[in-house]
Amino acid sequence: MRLILVTAVVVLLFGGGAVGLAYSGLPNVAASQAEPGPLRWLLQTTRQHSVARHAAQIAVPDLSGDQLVTDGAADYDAMCAHCHGGPGREPFVAAGDMSPPPPDLAQVAGRRSPGELFWVIKHGIRMTGMPAWGATHSDGELWALVAFIERLPGLSAADYRRLLERAAAEGHEHHHAHSVHAALEGNGSGGHHE
Repeated sequence: MRLILVTAVVVLLFGGGAVGLAYSGLPNVAASQAEPGPLRWLLQTTRQHSVARHAAQIAVPDLSGDQLVTDGAADYDAMCAHCHGGPGREPFVAAGDMSPPPPDLAQVAGRRSPGELFWVIKHGIRMTGMPAWGATHSDGELWALVAFIERLPGLSAADYRRLLERAAAEGHEHHHAHSVHAALEGNGSGGHHE
């Protein structure tokens, strides 16, 4: 009985302290300030293990097809390169000022499984600026992005440009930007594409 009482008191004190801290306004939430080391570790560790857990049961299709990579390159250029950059393409100027900054996906490709990449692209990651593309894109389109990201580490700027030229010559255009803009403007479309 005493253990339960002590546990309840500790939980109440901790919870009350956390609520008090939140209402105090003392924590600096400015994006221009780096999180303290322990908080940064907690956030990064939580993200890493959460993604791995939620992606563990995802069945990964064959991602080796060149057409899939070409389609993924066109979508990557339209959806991802703005923040993450690409071979020969720098991210937009404020990407480095985001907190946390968008990672270089050529480096991430070696640290994340295809299932993890798919899960992140589909569901996004809270408080990072990574959107949930699953609301506006089919799983097939998202797997094409994963196929392309898997090839990113070995792509030169010339390779990237050739993939984009091939996609354009085949008529692959990214048709979803209008619905993403509509969802961001809050017009009630729910962000679904046609």
